[in-house]
Amino acid sequence: MAAGVKRSFARAEALAPGEWERLKAESLRDDWIAKVGRRGATKELAEAIQTAWRGREVVKLRVHDDKSARKSVLPRLNLVLRELEELSGGVLIDVQGTSIWLYRGPDFVPPPVKPPEKIEPSALLQPHGSPQGAWRELGGRRCYEAGSAAAGPPVVLLQDLFVVEKDTPALMQAADRLASAGGLWVIMPQLLTQEDAWQRERYPPESVWKNRFADWLRIGPGNWAAHKETVGAVVAAALEESQQERPGGGGEGAGAGAPRFAVAGVGWGALLAVWAGTDGGLPEGVPAPAAVAAVAPQLHDQDEKLAEVLAVPLVILPSKYDNMDKLQVYLSSRKEVYQRCTFKRFGHCLPGLFSWAPVFTAYDPASTTKEGRKDVKAVAQASAMLDLAASFLRRHLDGEGGGEAGGGGSSKEEGGGGASEDGEGASSGEAVA
Repeated sequence: MAAGVKRSFARAEALAPGEWERLKAESLRDDWIAKVGRRGATKELAEAIQTAWRGREVVKLRVHDDKSARKSVLPRLNLVLRELEELSGGVLIDVQGTSIWLYRGPDFVPPPVKPPEKIEPSALLQPHGSPQGAWRELGGRRCYEAGSAAAGPPVVLLQDLFVVEKDTPALMQAADRLASAGGLWVIMPQLLTQEDAWQRERYPPESVWKNRFADWLRIGPGNWAAHKETVGAVVAAALEESQQERPGGGGEGAGAGAPRFAVAGVGWGALLAVWAGTDGGLPEGVPAPAAVAAVAPQLHDQDEKLAEVLAVPLVILPSKYDNMDKLQVYLSSRKEVYQRCTFKRFGHCLPGLFSWAPVFTAYDPASTTKEGRKDVKAVAQASAMLDLAASFLRRHLDGEGGGEAGGGGSSKEEGGGGASEDGEGASSGEAVA
């Protein structure tokens, strides 16, 4: 256990006489800092340290200021220090509070330079301005449609809190990707008019707008109750059309032949989507969804209420700073629901990735610059996020998700919070396809 690991400077003590003291003095003059996140010592962090050692003898690390990172790392700091030495091949020379100094060692050999990761065009979202679907009327509401009722089961995608065509056109790219990745019929109803939508330039809300935004969420257009009937009508119309186009298309598992649908949401829409998957979340007469996907979710501190009444399988896919931990903790007390949920973080994506982040509307797939490659990698992760959501939803729509018990929600990512910075691995009660 981490509590039984003692701090050791054995490697530093084995250096030539006076070398340890020289290195500690040298380290104070360097301002390069790497952050230690919730996962502690990782392969990616070790590679960053080795790269930094090309131009300096000593690198400085600091436990991330984020409260969850400190809560995860500090109780097991001695273990993290030992793992950092082992993974990087370096020498621990000093620790002060949350700051750590590692020496590259007298026999350091720089690792070979990795060629830039090649990302195939098929792994990226369609370029902005080239939607594959079209707008139409369904259930008395204007909807963006990707795919067709004949192609696959329906998924109702719920928008973020801005005007789709004006502020968040990348949501049409998201709908297209969901449809193509899962063989799904994706319908995105226009829930907010220009008057009802939150103003993009006032998000995140500050000063006086914080109270107005709280009211917008609680008693205004941001409340699930304001959209429950609309979403129910769109679902009912989609199921009717799906039955006409795909008779008996309800999957092969339990309830085969019965009409099935799923709900997904992005940002604020993820909050609505999870509410749709709660007990009695949709209007009377409308069946419960087969599953729910929450992409880059903004749950606005409703995590505990949602966890108490969630009734269907959920995949929650946050970006780098989106909060997932609270919902995961609350759900863990409901084992029968928790075991059917999947949690996975995509750390190269920033919050609002399909809303206001310009990278998703202006990236260059052929860029060779550092920032350009970073943008391309973020877009690739956004695509992977949607692909995972599509896979999860399709599996449950086909009635194949019931028996895939996984690790009971245990996580090897970022200290139990279920967060992987690179999107590799997932924490879940259900295995990821």
